[in-house]
Amino acid sequence: MCRFKSAICLKDRVFVPDYDSHNKMLEELHIKDDFAHAGKVFVRVELVPEDGDKTTDVDEWKLNVDQDVLPDWWDKNDYLPRIKAAVKAWCDIHILRNGAHIVRDGIWYVYGSANVTACDSARVTAYGSANVTASDRASVTAYDRSSVTDYDNACVTAFGNASVKAHNSANVTACDRASVTACDRANVMACSSASVAACDSASVTAYDSASVTAYDSASVRAYDSASVTVYDNAFVILPKHFQTLNPVLLYDEAICINRKDHTIQSPVKWEQK
Repeated sequence: MCRFKSAICLKDRVFVPDYDSHNKMLEELHIKDDFAHAGKVFVRVELVPEDGDKTTDVDEWKLNVDQDVLPDWWDKNDYLPRIKAAVKAWCDIHILRNGAHIVRDGIWYVYGSANVTACDSARVTAYGSANVTASDRASVTAYDRSSVTDYDNACVTAFGNASVKAHNSANVTACDRASVTACDRANVMACSSASVAACDSASVTAYDSASVTAYDSASVRAYDSASVTVYDNAFVILPKHFQTLNPVLLYDEAICINRKDHTIQSPVKWEQK
């Protein structure tokens, strides 16, 4: 498993791309990944921050050589400063700690008070109190107290106390105590103690002790001990193994389809005609 931050050392340079796959690096460099080339052409290395904290000083990161066979030209003491310089140059661009930024592709790590707009195919991981707005095909993983606003086909995975607002066809997976507000055609999967408010035609699948409040024509599938409150024309589907009906509250013209006891519930009194 290649770790952050991986690189390929050649005799005359250090190659540090956005990704951390050594195999992909060798493919991009058009170098054959075999015993002969490992003994003459390249060295797989990783410069790893202690405890995974990417905000620490690169000079303190630990070097790991990820191959047994080494070229004759390889000298750790000679190449370590070059590796650190190359990784530091990458981190200075791709680790954002403050200010406003627009990123359209590549891999980015966001900390502190940074405010980032992620578009197109950008991949962003947000920590602390970072604020990210994602659109198009951007992918965001949010931790801690970071805040994400998600549009179009962007994909967000939220952990900890992260807060997400999802619009259009955005796709969100919420875990731990993450909070999500889903509108339009957003698609949300909520786990653990995540909290979701779903509006319009948003679709939510809730597991564990997740809590969902659904409005308009939102659709919810509830599993385990998930708690659901439903308004307007929203509807809930309970599978056969749903643990209890108590958490489901129905208002307005909301409908609950219970596959456990084969019933349909609604606060509206129906008349047979």
